[in-house]
Amino acid sequence: MTIAKLRNFHTKSLDFVQAYPQAELKSTIFLRSPPGVELATDNEEMVLQLIRNFYGLKDAGRIWYLHLMDGLDAMGFSPTESNPCILIKCTDIIVMYVDDCTIISRTKADVDKIYKELKRRNYKLTDEGTLEDYLGLQIKHYDDGSFRVSQPMLIERILASIPGMQFARSTKSPAISGAILSKDEHGDPGKSHGTIDP
Repeated sequence: MTIAKLRNFHTKSLDFVQAYPQAELKSTIFLRSPPGVELATDNEEMVLQLIRNFYGLKDAGRIWYLHLMDGLDAMGFSPTESNPCILIKCTDIIVMYVDDCTIISRTKADVDKIYKELKRRNYKLTDEGTLEDYLGLQIKHYDDGSFRVSQPMLIERILASIPGMQFARSTKSPAISGAILSKDEHGDPGKSHGTIDP
Protein backbone atom coordinates (compact mmCIF):
# COMPACT_ATOMS: atom_id res chain seq x y z
CA MET A 1 0.00 0.00 0.00
CA THR A 2 2.82 2.39 0.86
CA ILE A 3 4.62 1.55 -2.40
CA ALA A 4 1.41 2.18 -4.33
CA LYS A 5 0.95 5.57 -2.69
CA LEU A 6 4.57 6.68 -2.96
CA ARG A 7 4.72 5.78 -6.67
CA ASN A 8 1.15 6.84 -7.44
CA PHE A 9 0.28 3.29 -8.59
CA HIS A 10 -3.23 1.93 -8.99
CA THR A 11 -4.74 -0.84 -6.83
CA LYS A 12 -7.57 -3.33 -6.99
CA SER A 13 -8.74 -5.54 -4.15
CA LEU A 14 -10.01 -9.03 -5.06
CA ASP A 15 -11.75 -11.80 -3.19
CA PHE A 16 -11.51 -15.39 -4.43
CA VAL A 17 -14.99 -16.88 -4.07
CA GLN A 18 -14.88 -20.20 -2.20
CA ALA A 19 -11.15 -20.34 -2.81
CA TYR A 20 -10.28 -23.74 -1.38
CA PRO A 21 -12.69 -25.81 -3.53
CA GLN A 22 -11.22 -24.15 -6.65
CA ALA A 23 -8.11 -26.30 -6.20
CA GLU A 24 -8.12 -29.92 -7.30
CA LEU A 25 -6.53 -32.46 -5.00
CA LYS A 26 -3.28 -33.99 -6.20
CA SER A 27 -3.36 -36.75 -3.59
CA THR A 28 -5.98 -39.43 -3.02
CA ILE A 29 -8.23 -38.83 -0.02
CA PHE A 30 -11.09 -41.10 1.01
CA LEU A 31 -13.71 -40.47 3.68
CA ARG A 32 -16.68 -42.19 5.20
CA SER A 33 -20.12 -41.00 4.21
CA PRO A 34 -21.13 -38.11 6.51
CA PRO A 35 -24.20 -38.61 8.73
CA GLY A 36 -27.43 -37.95 6.83
CA VAL A 37 -25.98 -38.75 3.40
CA GLU A 38 -27.49 -41.89 1.91
CA LEU A 39 -25.55 -43.72 -0.77
CA ALA A 40 -27.10 -45.75 -3.58
CA THR A 41 -25.70 -48.94 -2.04
CA ASP A 42 -26.34 -50.86 1.15
CA ASN A 43 -22.64 -51.57 1.57
CA GLU A 44 -21.74 -49.82 4.84
CA GLU A 45 -18.03 -50.08 4.08
CA MET A 46 -18.39 -47.89 0.98
CA VAL A 47 -16.21 -44.75 1.10
CA LEU A 48 -16.16 -41.54 -0.91
CA GLN A 49 -13.19 -40.13 -2.78
CA LEU A 50 -12.61 -36.37 -2.61
CA ILE A 51 -11.90 -34.73 -5.93
CA ARG A 52 -11.71 -31.09 -4.79
CA ASN A 53 -10.04 -29.37 -1.90
CA PHE A 54 -12.36 -28.10 0.83
CA TYR A 55 -12.31 -26.15 4.07
CA GLY A 56 -11.44 -28.36 7.02
CA LEU A 57 -8.75 -30.47 5.37
CA LYS A 58 -5.44 -30.29 7.21
CA ASP A 59 -3.61 -29.11 4.07
CA ALA A 60 -6.46 -27.07 2.56
CA GLY A 61 -4.63 -23.75 2.79
CA ARG A 62 -1.45 -25.12 1.25
CA ILE A 63 -3.35 -26.86 -1.56
CA TRP A 64 -5.11 -23.58 -2.42
CA TYR A 65 -1.83 -21.63 -2.22
CA LEU A 66 -0.07 -24.04 -4.60
CA HIS A 67 -3.02 -23.94 -7.01
CA LEU A 68 -2.97 -20.13 -7.09
CA MET A 69 0.83 -20.06 -7.37
CA ASP A 70 0.65 -22.30 -10.47
CA GLY A 71 -1.57 -19.73 -12.18
CA LEU A 72 0.45 -16.71 -11.08
CA ASP A 73 3.71 -18.39 -12.10
CA ALA A 74 2.24 -19.03 -15.57
CA MET A 75 1.41 -15.30 -15.70
CA GLY A 76 5.08 -14.47 -15.00
CA PHE A 77 4.82 -13.57 -11.29
CA SER A 78 7.50 -14.70 -8.82
CA PRO A 79 7.31 -14.68 -5.02
CA THR A 80 9.74 -12.45 -3.16
CA GLU A 81 12.40 -14.08 -1.00
CA SER A 82 11.19 -12.27 2.11
CA ASN A 83 7.49 -13.14 1.76
CA PRO A 84 6.04 -15.88 -0.48
CA CYS A 85 2.65 -14.11 -0.46
CA ILE A 86 4.04 -11.06 -2.24
CA LEU A 87 4.62 -11.68 -5.94
CA ILE A 88 6.32 -9.40 -8.44
CA LYS A 89 6.46 -9.14 -12.23
CA CYS A 90 8.33 -6.04 -13.44
CA THR A 91 6.31 -3.17 -11.90
CA ASP A 92 3.26 -5.31 -11.10
CA ILE A 93 2.78 -6.54 -7.53
CA ILE A 94 0.28 -9.04 -6.14
CA VAL A 95 -0.22 -9.31 -2.37
CA MET A 96 -2.12 -12.40 -1.21
CA TYR A 97 -3.71 -13.26 2.11
CA VAL A 98 -5.60 -16.58 2.07
CA ASP A 99 -8.46 -15.76 -0.32
CA ASP A 100 -7.93 -11.99 -0.49
CA CYS A 101 -5.64 -10.42 -3.04
CA THR A 102 -4.47 -6.93 -3.94
CA ILE A 103 -3.12 -6.01 -7.36
CA ILE A 104 -0.77 -3.02 -7.56
CA SER A 105 0.47 -1.63 -10.88
CA ARG A 106 1.47 1.60 -12.65
CA THR A 107 -1.75 2.05 -14.60
CA LYS A 108 -5.38 1.14 -14.12
CA ALA A 109 -5.20 -0.65 -17.49
CA ASP A 110 -2.40 -2.91 -16.17
CA VAL A 111 -4.40 -3.69 -13.02
CA ASP A 112 -7.47 -4.54 -15.10
CA LYS A 113 -5.36 -6.70 -17.43
CA ILE A 114 -4.11 -8.83 -14.51
CA TYR A 115 -7.65 -9.12 -13.14
CA LYS A 116 -9.01 -10.24 -16.53
CA GLU A 117 -6.17 -12.76 -16.92
CA LEU A 118 -7.02 -14.32 -13.53
CA LYS A 119 -10.66 -14.61 -14.62
CA ARG A 120 -9.59 -16.08 -17.98
CA ARG A 121 -7.68 -18.75 -16.07
CA ASN A 122 -10.99 -19.76 -14.45
CA TYR A 123 -10.36 -18.37 -10.98
CA LYS A 124 -13.70 -17.44 -9.45
CA LEU A 125 -13.20 -14.01 -7.92
CA THR A 126 -14.97 -10.75 -7.22
CA ASP A 127 -13.70 -7.23 -7.77
CA GLU A 128 -13.78 -5.44 -4.41
CA GLY A 129 -12.70 -2.11 -5.95
CA THR A 130 -9.85 0.10 -4.83
CA LEU A 131 -8.04 -0.61 -1.61
CA GLU A 132 -10.29 0.99 1.03
CA ASP A 133 -11.02 -1.89 3.38
CA TYR A 134 -8.52 -4.72 3.66
CA LEU A 135 -8.21 -7.39 6.37
CA GLY A 136 -10.04 -5.23 8.92
CA LEU A 137 -8.05 -2.11 8.08
CA GLN A 138 -9.90 0.95 6.82
CA ILE A 139 -7.85 3.01 4.39
CA LYS A 140 -9.01 6.57 3.72
CA HIS A 141 -7.50 8.31 0.69
CA TYR A 142 -7.16 12.09 0.49
CA ASP A 143 -6.97 14.36 -2.56
CA ASP A 144 -3.39 15.39 -1.74
CA GLY A 145 -2.26 11.75 -2.17
CA SER A 146 -1.96 11.01 1.54
CA PHE A 147 -3.89 8.27 3.30
CA ARG A 148 -4.90 7.21 6.80
CA VAL A 149 -5.07 3.62 8.06
CA SER A 150 -7.31 2.79 11.01
CA GLN A 151 -8.97 -0.20 12.66
CA PRO A 152 -12.23 1.17 14.09
CA MET A 153 -14.01 -2.20 14.28
CA LEU A 154 -11.17 -3.75 16.28
CA ILE A 155 -10.99 -0.76 18.63
CA GLU A 156 -14.76 -0.83 19.17
CA ARG A 157 -14.66 -4.57 19.89
CA ILE A 158 -11.83 -4.15 22.42
CA LEU A 159 -13.59 -1.25 24.14
CA ALA A 160 -16.87 -3.19 24.29
CA SER A 161 -15.07 -6.08 26.03
CA ILE A 162 -13.83 -3.85 28.89
CA PRO A 163 -16.50 -2.89 31.45
CA GLY A 164 -17.05 0.86 31.69
CA MET A 165 -15.02 1.77 28.60
CA GLN A 166 -18.10 3.01 26.75
CA PHE A 167 -17.91 6.08 29.05
CA ALA A 168 -14.18 6.71 28.47
CA ARG A 169 -13.06 10.01 26.97
CA SER A 170 -10.84 9.90 23.90
CA THR A 171 -7.48 11.63 23.66
CA LYS A 172 -5.03 12.19 20.82
CA SER A 173 -2.11 10.66 22.73
CA PRO A 174 -1.82 8.35 25.71
CA ALA A 175 1.14 10.40 26.98
CA ILE A 176 0.70 12.58 30.05
CA SER A 177 -0.02 16.15 29.01
CA GLY A 178 2.88 18.53 29.65
CA ALA A 179 5.40 15.78 30.45
CA ILE A 180 9.03 16.94 30.25
CA LEU A 181 11.46 14.14 29.50
CA SER A 182 15.21 14.49 29.90
CA LYS A 183 18.37 12.38 29.83
CA ASP A 184 21.00 12.17 32.55
CA GLU A 185 24.71 12.80 31.93
CA HIS A 186 25.14 9.23 30.55
CA GLY A 187 22.39 9.71 27.95
CA ASP A 188 19.96 7.46 29.83
CA PRO A 189 16.39 8.63 30.21
CA GLY A 190 16.01 10.14 33.64
CA LYS A 191 12.98 10.44 35.85
CA SER A 192 11.20 13.68 35.33
CA HIS A 193 7.86 15.26 35.93
CA GLY A 194 5.08 13.26 34.29
CA THR A 195 6.80 9.87 33.99
CA ILE A 196 5.32 6.77 35.53
CA ASP A 197 7.50 4.54 37.69
CA PRO A 198 7.34 0.83 36.77
